[in-house]
Amino acid sequence: MKEQVYIKSFPNGLSIHIDDSLSFDEILSKVAEKFSASRNFFGKVVMALSIVGVSLTDEQELALIQTISEHSDVKIRCIVDKDPDHNKVFAKTIEKLERNISGDFFGEFMRGSLVDQDVLETENSIVILGDVEKGSTVYSEGSIIVLGSLSGKAYAGIHGDNHAFVAALEMAPEKIKIGDFKYLGEGKAPKRKMFSSKKAGLVARVENERIVFEQLTKDLLKGF
Repeated sequence: MKEQVYIKSFPNGLSIHIDDSLSFDEILSKVAEKFSASRNFFGKVVMALSIVGVSLTDEQELALIQTISEHSDVKIRCIVDKDPDHNKVFAKTIEKLERNISGDFFGEFMRGSLVDQDVLETENSIVILGDVEKGSTVYSEGSIIVLGSLSGKAYAGIHGDNHAFVAALEMAPEKIKIGDFKYLGEGKAPKRKMFSSKKAGLVARVENERIVFEQLTKDLLKGF
């Protein structure tokens, strides 16, 4: 008989496969049981999470993450899909950036897109599971990660943190500011080295007192 809840791993992440016949209380109970039994196996790790088989509300997703935290030493960074061209590359990129640019990533996530005139402000670093559309703005005291398109404005390290970064799978911002440094993109992709940001994404960071962009490719990641 097929298990109603089981866990699989993918690069830098876990996927929980859930039978859609279960009630939400049953889901939480079985997830608690699975992670309690696997606590020593997983150890202390920071992972992305993919939920397969059921559609949950934002509140239910938060309850699921809380259950995982209470019954294991796994810290869930964000909830993602399992697109092989996006998440495998981007999860490794986030791991490298956390390690080499800004230290450990302690932040929050938002599921959904920002549209024209929307403003998001946070005291933490943030992962946005959607787009930041033209006319919208994100302000973060830490770093900003967009698992979608960034065509609006992104202000990272707003209290002068020049070690923050802005990353997006598709990068065509109106404006980026990191700490004390700014980049005016006017809604266009950075004109440097013939970037193809739709394939792997870009990261913006401060280097030599200016904002520079790196393309996120598998070859680049080998050196991370």
